[in-house]
Formats: sequence, structure tokens, C-alpha cells
Amino acid sequence: MHLYDLIISKKSRWVAPIMAPVGITLTGANIKNAYPDTETQLKSLQKLDEIYHPDINFPLMETYREAKGFLELIGPGDKASNLSLDYFLTHIDSWKQIIPIDPESSATMLSRLRLIEEMRERFDALVGVFATGPFALAERLFGSEEILLRSISYPPDLIQVLEFITKALGNYLSALAERAHIVIVVEPTASSLSSSSFTRFCQPFLKGISGIIRTSGASPMLHICGNSEHLLDNLVSLGMEGICLDSQVNLRKVADLVPLNLIIMGNLDVKIISQGEPDLVREKTRRLLLSMLPYRNFIVSTGCELPGDTPFENIQALMEEARTPIYFKR
Repeated sequence: MHLYDLIISKKSRWVAPIMAPVGITLTGANIKNAYPDTETQLKSLQKLDEIYHPDINFPLMETYREAKGFLELIGPGDKASNLSLDYFLTHIDSWKQIIPIDPESSATMLSRLRLIEEMRERFDALVGVFATGPFALAERLFGSEEILLRSISYPPDLIQVLEFITKALGNYLSALAERAHIVIVVEPTASSLSSSSFTRFCQPFLKGISGIIRTSGASPMLHICGNSEHLLDNLVSLGMEGICLDSQVNLRKVADLVPLNLIIMGNLDVKIISQGEPDLVREKTRRLLLSMLPYRNFIVSTGCELPGDTPFENIQALMEEARTPIYFKR
């Protein structure tokens, strides 16, 4: 079923803060040790599910580990630890021979897949997972400054890199989509691009990824940090079922402009939720809910992942306010 159909079939507002690190704190575990530990993550998510009952359960974002897993697959041995963009481009033909990639041949990616499988079995709520997008992975592998420089000075080089990464990511994203209900592609810095640059360096690759995720059985969504309002036309054309937007974006403005069946998720300020008082959290949540009252295609969430030291009472305030029936228009 299309994600939109699921959302409008429920008789209350969907609420799904991105809060996996808070669950790690609840279990008393160290977040650094929790990333590769499937059982610790599952215990933490179980705690969150029991206490807050979110409509979507998200494991920890693991963009750094995904880049590591990617290197395990495309560059074994010294090639992986010393990979540079110039070296990559010089040997682009040999890199192309490595794909398609089997994610189960990477210990890092395999542990991620097993975590999603266990979540699907244990929880009644939907399972959502974040996955690094091509532009973000290129930045992680080769450095953001280098990638941005290439986008200005040597665009054909960057397009070659993004084409390779997108193709190489395909099997991993497909494997995630076979296990999760929702796959949210993360492009944190895409809001720093102009619309024309986004069209050239992100749009075609995200369209391809969206198709892979949908064909493999999950709903594709996109998450962008910062103010992405200037990219709104681009985002609508990606074939995604939803967009997850940061607190700098005016959601009501977005909702007025995008198709009614495009899910909008967000966008409570992480700083306020993690550092404010519960009354302030309630107020900000209330304002967001009132502004989005006419829109059924809206999921209340945070603009990004909450830190582990977020006060539990603040999350409780968010959940209680968001589930107040007067803020949901049937």
C-alpha cells in the first residue's frame, strides 16, 4: 500500500520523532558501542516503542558506517584506506568492473540488514531506515570541499563519480527496501546547492534510487538538512513518496505547494526538543500542528535525529501534544 494511503487511513495524526539515540540512553549503553551491536539497538528501540509508541521506528542513522561498508566492497585492502578522488577517477574503469555489489559481503552492511529484519519481526509499527544518498556518500568518501570544487570546476568528473556510486548503492538500497517499510535517503548538504546544481548532481541519481526502493517494496522518502525551500520544485519531481524537512523550512508553505499525496515529515527544532523546557516543547508542537491542521499528508517529527541526552519528559510532551485529537482534521 502507498504510504499516503496508510497515513490517511489512520484516525489520528502520525507521530514519529527521530530519536534512536535517546533509546540508547534509556538502556544505559554507550552510543559508540551501540552502532555495530544489533541487540543493543533492538533493546533501545523496544524501550522507545514501549514508552512512546511512535508510528514509525527508526534505528540509528549510520552514514559514517555506510561509507565504511561501501569502502569494504569497492576498495579492499590498501585501496580502501587510501582512496582519493583523483585516484578513483584515474582508475574509474577498474572500479566499474566491481559492481554490482552484494551488500551481504560487507560485515557492516550485513549487520544493518539483520537489524532491520529483527525490527520488522518485533514491532507492530512501521520500520523506517535512513540511507546515505549518492551526493552525501561522495562527500563522505572524498571530502565535502573536494566534491563541491569538482562540481564547480570539473562537473563531468563528479558526474562519473555519482553515476558509479548510485549504481553501486543499488543492491544495498534494494536489500534495505526488501526489509523496511520506508527507506529515507539522506542528502544533508543538498540544501547548499542551487536548483540548477541540484538538477545536475542530485536529481537524476535520486530519481533512480527512488525507483529502486519502490520496486523493492518500500516507500522512498528524502531527508535534507537546512533550508531547502528553493529546491521544492526539484523535490516534487524525484518520484519520492515523501520529504523530511528541517526546522528552517516553513512546512505550511511547502504543504500549500506540493501535491496532496506527497508526505511531508518534520520539522520540530532539534535544539528546542533537546534543550528546551517541556512547556516550550508543547508550545512549538502545538503551533506546528495548528499550522498543518488542514493537511492529512503530514507526519509530526523532528527536523533531524535527537541527541541521546534529550530529556525524556520533552519527548513525552511532544508525543502527548501531537496526539491531542483537536489537532487532527478527519
